[in-house]
Amino acid sequence: MDTAPSGVFNPIFYEEAYEANILDFTHEGLLSQNKELEFETGLAHDWE
Repeated sequence: MDTAPSGVFNPIFYEEAYEANILDFTHEGLLSQNKELEFETGLAHDWE
């Protein structure tokens, strides 16, 4: 990072790529997608 992030580190309201990188370390999603765009489990263990 060459500048400090300007946001509030809220996963709903982030605006910059820097914040997205930090949020990736601090917040885990319910699901994620792999390179083939298939869903993989995160916090969710099961879904319909």
